[in-house]
Amino acid sequence: LAFLRLATRSSIFPHPLTLEEATSQVQDWITAPGTAMIEPLPDHARVLTAMLRQADAGGNLVNDAHLAALALSHRADLVSYDSDFERFRELRRFRPDDLLA
Repeated sequence: LAFLRLATRSSIFPHPLTLEEATSQVQDWITAPGTAMIEPLPDHARVLTAMLRQADAGGNLVNDAHLAALALSHRADLVSYDSDFERFRELRRFRPDDLLA
C-alpha cells in the first residue's frame, strides 16, 4: 500500500507512475519466487501493541509497527529502505540493496 501511495503521487515524483504501472509492479513483486503473502495471526493485536510500546511509536509509525508485528509473528524478514523499522529491535530488516549484493 505504501508503494502505491508514494509511487503515484505527483507531489513526490515529477512523473509518478500511473495506477496501472504501480499495481503491475506490485503484482510482479507478489508473484515472484520466494514471496509469501502473510496475514495477521490470532495474537496480532498483542504483538502490535508490544511493538508500539517498545518503540514508543504512534501516529505515522503505526503502520510500520503493524508490518513489523506481521514479520515477527511469521518469523519473516522485512525488506525496506525505511530506516524507521530500526526502532523495532527484534525485527530482521534488510535494505533491498543488501539483497542484490
